[in-house]
Amino acid sequence: MLYKFLISLYSIGKSSQNLKRKVENMVENTRNFDPENITYGNIWNLSWPVMVSSLAFTLLDVTDMFWIGKLGHISVAAVSMVGSFLFILISSMTLVSSGAIAFVSRAYGSKDTELLKKSISISLFFSILIALVLIVPSILFSDQILSFFGAKGEVLSQAKTYMRIMLLGFAFLFILDIMYNIFFGTGDSKTPMKLTITTLLINILLDPFFIFGWFFFPRLETSGAAIASSVSILIGFSLFTFFFLKKFGAVKPSFQKDLSISFLKTGIPAFFFGITRPVTGMLIYKIVSFYGDISIAAFGIGSRIIGVTFIYMDGLMMAVQTFIGQLLGKKILIKPER
Repeated sequence: MLYKFLISLYSIGKSSQNLKRKVENMVENTRNFDPENITYGNIWNLSWPVMVSSLAFTLLDVTDMFWIGKLGHISVAAVSMVGSFLFILISSMTLVSSGAIAFVSRAYGSKDTELLKKSISISLFFSILIALVLIVPSILFSDQILSFFGAKGEVLSQAKTYMRIMLLGFAFLFILDIMYNIFFGTGDSKTPMKLTITTLLINILLDPFFIFGWFFFPRLETSGAAIASSVSILIGFSLFTFFFLKKFGAVKPSFQKDLSISFLKTGIPAFFFGITRPVTGMLIYKIVSFYGDISIAAFGIGSRIIGVTFIYMDGLMMAVQTFIGQLLGKKILIKPER
Protein backbone atom coordinates (compact mmCIF):
# COMPACT_ATOMS: atom_id res chain seq x y z
CA MET A 1 0.00 0.00 0.00
CA LEU A 2 2.83 2.40 0.80
CA TYR A 3 4.34 1.64 -2.61
CA LYS A 4 1.03 2.37 -4.34
CA PHE A 5 0.78 5.64 -2.41
CA LEU A 6 4.25 6.67 -3.59
CA ILE A 7 3.39 5.82 -7.19
CA SER A 8 0.06 7.67 -7.05
CA LEU A 9 1.73 10.82 -5.76
CA TYR A 10 4.22 10.69 -8.60
CA SER A 11 1.86 9.73 -11.40
CA ILE A 12 -0.78 12.41 -10.90
CA GLY A 13 1.61 15.09 -12.12
CA LYS A 14 5.32 14.99 -12.80
CA SER A 15 5.87 18.62 -13.60
CA SER A 16 7.14 20.98 -10.90
CA GLN A 17 5.40 23.82 -12.74
CA ASN A 18 2.07 22.64 -11.37
CA LEU A 19 3.40 22.84 -7.82
CA LYS A 20 4.94 26.24 -8.51
CA ARG A 21 1.62 27.63 -9.76
CA LYS A 22 -0.28 26.23 -6.77
CA VAL A 23 2.23 27.62 -4.27
CA GLU A 24 2.22 31.05 -5.88
CA ASN A 25 -1.58 31.11 -5.65
CA MET A 26 -1.43 30.09 -1.99
CA VAL A 27 1.09 32.79 -1.19
CA GLU A 28 -1.07 35.44 -2.86
CA ASN A 29 -4.44 34.29 -1.58
CA THR A 30 -3.80 32.86 1.88
CA ARG A 31 -5.58 34.64 4.73
CA ASN A 32 -4.57 32.26 7.50
CA PHE A 33 -2.20 34.67 9.19
CA ASP A 34 0.41 37.36 8.59
CA PRO A 35 3.84 36.29 9.90
CA GLU A 36 5.06 39.89 9.86
CA ASN A 37 2.33 40.95 12.28
CA ILE A 38 3.29 39.06 15.42
CA THR A 39 0.71 39.41 18.15
CA TYR A 40 -0.60 36.96 20.70
CA GLY A 41 -3.93 36.98 18.89
CA ASN A 42 -2.22 36.11 15.62
CA ILE A 43 -0.34 33.22 17.22
CA TRP A 44 -3.56 32.09 18.86
CA ASN A 45 -5.36 32.02 15.50
CA LEU A 46 -2.74 29.60 14.19
CA SER A 47 -2.44 27.49 17.33
CA TRP A 48 -6.05 26.93 18.42
CA PRO A 49 -6.80 24.40 15.65
CA VAL A 50 -3.90 22.28 16.95
CA MET A 51 -5.33 22.50 20.45
CA VAL A 52 -8.74 21.43 19.16
CA SER A 53 -7.14 18.48 17.34
CA SER A 54 -5.28 17.48 20.50
CA LEU A 55 -8.49 17.79 22.50
CA ALA A 56 -10.20 15.52 19.98
CA PHE A 57 -7.42 12.94 20.44
CA THR A 58 -7.98 13.13 24.20
CA LEU A 59 -11.72 12.65 23.69
CA LEU A 60 -10.95 9.57 21.59
CA ASP A 61 -8.71 8.18 24.36
CA VAL A 62 -11.42 8.73 26.97
CA THR A 63 -14.10 7.18 24.75
CA ASP A 64 -11.87 4.19 23.95
CA MET A 65 -11.26 3.62 27.64
CA PHE A 66 -14.98 3.95 28.37
CA TRP A 67 -15.81 1.11 25.98
CA ILE A 68 -12.73 -0.99 26.79
CA GLY A 69 -13.46 -0.58 30.50
CA LYS A 70 -16.69 -2.53 30.02
CA LEU A 71 -14.56 -5.53 29.01
CA GLY A 72 -12.72 -5.55 32.34
CA HIS A 73 -9.39 -4.49 33.84
CA ILE A 74 -7.40 -7.04 31.79
CA SER A 75 -8.45 -5.38 28.55
CA VAL A 76 -7.79 -1.91 29.97
CA ALA A 77 -4.30 -2.99 31.03
CA ALA A 78 -3.55 -4.50 27.60
CA VAL A 79 -4.75 -1.46 25.63
CA SER A 80 -3.01 0.98 28.01
CA MET A 81 0.34 -0.75 27.72
CA VAL A 82 0.18 -0.90 23.93
CA GLY A 83 -0.95 2.73 23.82
CA SER A 84 2.13 3.80 25.71
CA PHE A 85 4.39 1.93 23.28
CA LEU A 86 2.57 3.45 20.30
CA PHE A 87 3.17 6.85 21.87
CA ILE A 88 6.90 6.13 21.57
CA LEU A 89 6.47 5.51 17.83
CA ILE A 90 4.40 8.68 17.39
CA SER A 91 7.01 10.71 19.30
CA SER A 92 9.71 9.26 17.04
CA MET A 93 8.06 11.11 14.17
CA THR A 94 9.39 14.41 15.59
CA LEU A 95 12.61 13.39 13.85
CA VAL A 96 10.81 14.16 10.59
CA SER A 97 7.97 16.50 11.59
CA SER A 98 10.29 19.12 13.15
CA GLY A 99 12.37 19.24 9.99
CA ALA A 100 9.21 19.34 7.85
CA ILE A 101 7.78 22.38 9.64
CA ALA A 102 11.16 24.16 9.71
CA PHE A 103 11.98 23.66 6.03
CA VAL A 104 8.47 24.00 4.61
CA SER A 105 7.71 27.18 6.58
CA ARG A 106 11.02 28.77 5.58
CA ALA A 107 10.55 27.87 1.90
CA TYR A 108 6.96 29.10 1.98
CA GLY A 109 7.99 32.37 3.65
CA SER A 110 10.69 33.02 1.05
CA LYS A 111 8.36 32.01 -1.82
CA ASP A 112 11.05 29.56 -2.94
CA THR A 113 8.94 26.99 -4.77
CA GLU A 114 11.92 24.79 -5.58
CA LEU A 115 12.95 24.54 -1.93
CA LEU A 116 9.34 23.93 -0.96
CA LYS A 117 9.11 21.07 -3.44
CA LYS A 118 12.33 19.54 -2.09
CA SER A 119 11.20 20.02 1.52
CA ILE A 120 7.90 18.24 0.89
CA SER A 121 9.63 15.50 -1.07
CA ILE A 122 12.22 14.73 1.59
CA SER A 123 9.60 14.91 4.36
CA LEU A 124 7.49 12.26 2.64
CA PHE A 125 10.55 10.13 1.94
CA PHE A 126 11.71 10.07 5.57
CA SER A 127 8.17 9.45 6.85
CA ILE A 128 7.90 6.31 4.69
CA LEU A 129 11.41 5.22 5.66
CA ILE A 130 10.84 5.63 9.41
CA ALA A 131 7.46 3.91 9.15
CA LEU A 132 9.14 0.84 7.67
CA VAL A 133 12.09 0.92 10.08
CA LEU A 134 9.90 1.17 13.19
CA ILE A 135 6.75 -0.73 12.32
CA VAL A 136 8.12 -3.90 10.70
CA PRO A 137 10.37 -4.84 13.69
CA SER A 138 7.60 -3.85 16.12
CA ILE A 139 5.21 -6.31 14.46
CA LEU A 140 7.80 -9.09 14.29
CA PHE A 141 8.93 -8.67 17.90
CA SER A 142 5.70 -7.49 19.52
CA ASP A 143 5.69 -10.47 21.93
CA GLN A 144 9.22 -9.74 23.17
CA ILE A 145 8.64 -5.98 23.41
CA LEU A 146 5.51 -6.32 25.52
CA SER A 147 7.05 -9.04 27.70
CA PHE A 148 10.05 -6.81 28.39
CA PHE A 149 7.78 -4.05 29.67
CA GLY A 150 5.95 -6.39 32.02
CA ALA A 151 3.01 -7.84 30.07
CA LYS A 152 2.20 -11.46 30.85
CA GLY A 153 -0.64 -13.96 30.79
CA GLU A 154 -3.95 -12.75 29.38
CA VAL A 155 -2.73 -9.14 29.29
CA LEU A 156 0.12 -10.18 26.97
CA SER A 157 -2.23 -12.22 24.78
CA GLN A 158 -4.69 -9.38 24.26
CA ALA A 159 -2.00 -6.71 23.99
CA LYS A 160 -0.08 -8.62 21.31
CA THR A 161 -3.10 -8.95 19.02
CA TYR A 162 -4.19 -5.36 19.64
CA MET A 163 -0.70 -4.04 18.96
CA ARG A 164 -0.21 -5.88 15.66
CA ILE A 165 -3.51 -4.64 14.26
CA MET A 166 -2.80 -1.07 15.39
CA LEU A 167 0.64 -1.13 13.79
CA LEU A 168 -0.88 -1.90 10.40
CA GLY A 169 -2.84 1.33 10.66
CA PHE A 170 0.15 3.23 11.99
CA ALA A 171 2.02 2.63 8.73
CA PHE A 172 -0.38 5.15 7.19
CA LEU A 173 -0.55 7.37 10.27
CA PHE A 174 3.15 8.21 9.91
CA ILE A 175 2.59 9.63 6.43
CA LEU A 176 -0.64 11.32 7.52
CA ASP A 177 1.24 13.04 10.34
CA ILE A 178 3.80 14.49 7.94
CA MET A 179 1.08 15.78 5.62
CA TYR A 180 -0.48 17.43 8.71
CA ASN A 181 2.82 19.20 9.45
CA ILE A 182 3.36 20.24 5.84
CA PHE A 183 -0.07 21.91 5.84
CA PHE A 184 0.87 23.62 9.09
CA GLY A 185 4.21 24.83 7.73
CA THR A 186 2.33 26.86 5.13
CA GLY A 187 0.21 28.48 7.84
CA ASP A 188 -2.85 26.32 7.20
CA SER A 189 -3.84 24.80 10.52
CA LYS A 190 -7.59 24.64 9.90
CA THR A 191 -7.61 22.10 7.07
CA PRO A 192 -5.69 19.42 9.03
CA MET A 193 -7.84 20.18 12.09
CA LYS A 194 -11.06 19.48 10.17
CA LEU A 195 -9.63 16.29 8.66
CA THR A 196 -8.30 15.11 12.02
CA ILE A 197 -11.62 15.67 13.78
CA THR A 198 -13.45 13.83 10.99
CA THR A 199 -11.06 10.88 11.34
CA LEU A 200 -11.42 10.75 15.11
CA LEU A 201 -15.22 10.98 14.99
CA ILE A 202 -15.27 8.01 12.63
CA ASN A 203 -13.12 6.10 15.11
CA ILE A 204 -15.41 6.98 18.02
CA LEU A 205 -18.50 5.89 16.06
CA LEU A 206 -16.95 2.59 14.93
CA ASP A 207 -15.65 1.56 18.37
CA PRO A 208 -18.80 0.04 19.92
CA PHE A 209 -19.77 -1.73 16.69
CA PHE A 210 -16.45 -3.59 16.44
CA ILE A 211 -15.90 -4.05 20.19
CA PHE A 212 -19.35 -5.34 21.18
CA GLY A 213 -20.68 -6.60 17.86
CA TRP A 214 -23.59 -4.20 17.50
CA PHE A 215 -26.06 -4.99 14.70
CA PHE A 216 -24.45 -7.36 12.19
CA PHE A 217 -20.83 -6.70 13.30
CA PRO A 218 -18.93 -9.52 15.05
CA ARG A 219 -17.95 -9.06 18.71
CA LEU A 220 -14.16 -8.59 18.60
CA GLU A 221 -13.52 -6.84 21.94
CA THR A 222 -9.95 -5.39 22.15
CA SER A 223 -9.16 -6.53 18.61
CA GLY A 224 -12.29 -4.66 17.50
CA ALA A 225 -11.00 -1.44 19.07
CA ALA A 226 -7.78 -1.83 17.07
CA ILE A 227 -9.69 -2.54 13.86
CA ALA A 228 -11.89 0.54 14.39
CA SER A 229 -8.77 2.69 14.87
CA SER A 230 -6.99 1.23 11.82
CA VAL A 231 -10.04 1.66 9.59
CA SER A 232 -10.46 5.29 10.67
CA ILE A 233 -6.74 5.91 10.06
CA LEU A 234 -7.10 4.56 6.51
CA ILE A 235 -10.10 6.83 5.90
CA GLY A 236 -8.21 9.79 7.38
CA PHE A 237 -5.18 8.95 5.26
CA SER A 238 -7.36 8.98 2.13
CA LEU A 239 -8.88 12.35 3.07
CA PHE A 240 -5.50 13.90 3.85
CA THR A 241 -4.05 12.57 0.58
CA PHE A 242 -6.94 14.02 -1.43
CA PHE A 243 -6.62 17.52 0.05
CA PHE A 244 -2.83 17.34 0.03
CA LEU A 245 -2.79 16.62 -3.72
CA LYS A 246 -5.41 19.29 -4.29
CA LYS A 247 -3.30 21.92 -2.55
CA PHE A 248 0.28 20.94 -3.42
CA GLY A 249 -0.08 18.80 -6.51
CA ALA A 250 1.88 15.58 -6.97
CA VAL A 251 5.25 15.40 -5.27
CA LYS A 252 7.50 12.35 -5.55
CA PRO A 253 8.95 11.24 -2.18
CA SER A 254 12.70 11.18 -2.73
CA PHE A 255 16.03 11.44 -0.94
CA GLN A 256 17.53 14.92 -1.27
CA LYS A 257 21.22 14.63 -0.52
CA ASP A 258 21.79 18.37 -0.25
CA LEU A 259 19.06 18.80 2.37
CA SER A 260 19.19 15.53 4.30
CA ILE A 261 21.94 16.45 6.77
CA SER A 262 20.38 19.82 7.63
CA PHE A 263 16.94 18.20 7.79
CA LEU A 264 18.08 15.53 10.25
CA LYS A 265 20.11 18.01 12.30
CA THR A 266 16.89 19.93 12.86
CA GLY A 267 14.95 16.82 13.81
CA ILE A 268 17.42 14.91 16.02
CA PRO A 269 17.30 17.25 19.07
CA ALA A 270 13.49 17.36 18.86
CA PHE A 271 13.45 13.57 18.60
CA PHE A 272 15.42 13.05 21.82
CA PHE A 273 13.33 15.66 23.61
CA GLY A 274 10.03 14.21 22.42
CA ILE A 275 10.83 10.56 23.06
CA THR A 276 11.89 11.03 26.70
CA ARG A 277 8.38 11.11 28.17
CA PRO A 278 6.93 8.02 26.39
CA VAL A 279 10.04 5.93 27.05
CA THR A 280 9.90 6.91 30.72
CA GLY A 281 6.22 5.97 30.72
CA MET A 282 6.96 2.49 29.36
CA LEU A 283 9.65 1.96 32.00
CA ILE A 284 7.13 2.93 34.67
CA TYR A 285 4.76 0.34 33.20
CA LYS A 286 7.45 -2.26 33.81
CA ILE A 287 7.68 -1.20 37.47
CA VAL A 288 3.90 -1.02 37.88
CA SER A 289 3.50 -4.48 36.34
CA PHE A 290 5.00 -6.02 39.50
CA TYR A 291 1.84 -4.93 41.37
CA GLY A 292 -0.63 -6.66 39.06
CA ASP A 293 -2.96 -6.04 36.15
CA ILE A 294 -5.25 -3.67 38.05
CA SER A 295 -2.29 -1.38 38.76
CA ILE A 296 -1.35 -1.37 35.07
CA ALA A 297 -4.93 -0.45 34.14
CA ALA A 298 -5.05 2.36 36.74
CA PHE A 299 -1.73 3.79 35.56
CA GLY A 300 -2.92 3.71 31.95
CA ILE A 301 -6.07 5.68 32.75
CA GLY A 302 -4.08 8.20 34.80
CA SER A 303 -1.58 8.71 31.99
CA ARG A 304 -4.35 9.64 29.58
CA ILE A 305 -5.76 12.20 32.00
CA ILE A 306 -2.33 13.80 32.46
CA GLY A 307 -2.01 14.09 28.67
CA VAL A 308 -4.71 16.80 28.69
CA THR A 309 -2.20 19.24 30.24
CA PHE A 310 -0.06 19.21 27.07
CA ILE A 311 -2.82 20.38 24.73
CA TYR A 312 -2.20 24.13 25.16
CA MET A 313 1.59 23.92 24.86
CA ASP A 314 1.51 21.71 21.75
CA GLY A 315 -0.55 24.29 19.90
CA LEU A 316 1.67 27.22 20.87
CA MET A 317 4.82 25.26 20.04
CA MET A 318 3.72 24.47 16.48
CA ALA A 319 2.47 28.03 15.89
CA VAL A 320 5.75 29.59 17.03
CA GLN A 321 7.75 27.13 14.90
CA THR A 322 5.76 28.14 11.82
CA PHE A 323 6.06 31.88 12.52
CA ILE A 324 9.81 31.71 13.04
CA GLY A 325 10.32 29.57 9.94
CA GLN A 326 8.36 31.90 7.68
CA LEU A 327 10.06 34.98 9.13
CA LEU A 328 13.46 33.44 8.49
CA GLY A 329 12.34 32.69 4.95
CA LYS A 330 11.34 36.33 4.49
CA LYS A 331 14.66 37.35 6.11
CA ILE A 332 12.80 39.34 8.73
CA LEU A 333 14.62 39.65 12.02
CA ILE A 334 12.59 40.31 15.15
CA LYS A 335 13.42 41.09 18.74
CA PRO A 336 13.12 38.10 21.08
CA GLU A 337 10.57 39.85 23.30
CA ARG A 338 8.10 40.02 20.39
